[in-house]
Amino acid sequence: MKEQITRIFSFLKEYAHAAEAVFVLIITMILAIIQAYVFKKLYQSLKRKKKLWEKAIINALFKPLQWFIWIIGVTFSVDLLSGYSEDAFIFQIISPIRKVLVITVLVWFMLAFIKEIEKVLLVAGSDKRRMSKTTIRAISQVLKVFVIVTCTFIVLQTTLGVGASAILAFAGGGSISIGFAAKDLLSNFFGGLMIFLDRPFAIGERIRSSDGKTEGVVEEIGWRLTKIITLEKVPLYVPNSYFLSTSIENPSRMKNRRIKTTIGVRYQDVKKIPEIVKDVEAMLKSHEGIDQNNIVMARFTKFSASSLDLLVYAFTKTIQFDEFTKVQQDIFFKVMEIIEKHHASCAFPTTTVHIPEGVEMMGK
Repeated sequence: MKEQITRIFSFLKEYAHAAEAVFVLIITMILAIIQAYVFKKLYQSLKRKKKLWEKAIINALFKPLQWFIWIIGVTFSVDLLSGYSEDAFIFQIISPIRKVLVITVLVWFMLAFIKEIEKVLLVAGSDKRRMSKTTIRAISQVLKVFVIVTCTFIVLQTTLGVGASAILAFAGGGSISIGFAAKDLLSNFFGGLMIFLDRPFAIGERIRSSDGKTEGVVEEIGWRLTKIITLEKVPLYVPNSYFLSTSIENPSRMKNRRIKTTIGVRYQDVKKIPEIVKDVEAMLKSHEGIDQNNIVMARFTKFSASSLDLLVYAFTKTIQFDEFTKVQQDIFFKVMEIIEKHHASCAFPTTTVHIPEGVEMMGK
């Protein structure tokens, strides 16, 4: 009996580290299950109460925390097994690996949290004083780059033992070669930076290049590309460097839309022109869709080959294309009514042929 007990104790003593490692893994699994259950309940509760900020933290923390629990549990278990062979390579590198993985999980959480904050700022409330989508995206991307660069330096210093001076020297020397190799990439980056600083357009605005090749609604502004949905609803990805050398029109920021058209009246109605012009201008000045703070006029401007040309010139209050076309259509209908009221007609291209006396037409 004593021998059996002695064997059991010697067995337990021999494999004590393995038993401890298994125990730690079991505890780790239990903690991971509890964490998933608690976070699920918290998320459902916050979703019902519509607490956006708290929900953002839970969303950002859920997976990184789960990985953190497993990283600590597994690496600690491996540490316990080092009692069998401390000289083994795996046990020597487990501590640096743990540091790198913990920092990686921290970066994961911070990036996820920045993304969740971005979502909250984009959808929360309707206050006109809130930041624009473009500003929110720009700040978000800058913070993400800052987090990645900072944590990379921390890993290099704490894990690999690389000094700050060596990192800066490498960055200084490497920047020259990177500059030549990634000239277009840097050009796009600075193009994106200028968009964020100068703000010639923002997400949701309709833009048009001066050459007419690019037109559509801005859907996303990145550091390298800007995504535009064309009028044909086709996604167009434009390098940001394009905007450094091209003039951009932004119809979304105009205060009015212009109505400018020429209407031809027959030469037979030349005596009726003054009254027609007077009535058309009076109609424009009384129309509710026309902005009276801008130029509003109707003028006889030109003797054309087949018509007497009248210029109709005004600015609408609305800048929405659909509403603008309705106002413009109503103006055109009323101009035609005025012309008909004066028993005149719109002209169309005609050709008059004078036949000399004594010349007979064939077939007559």
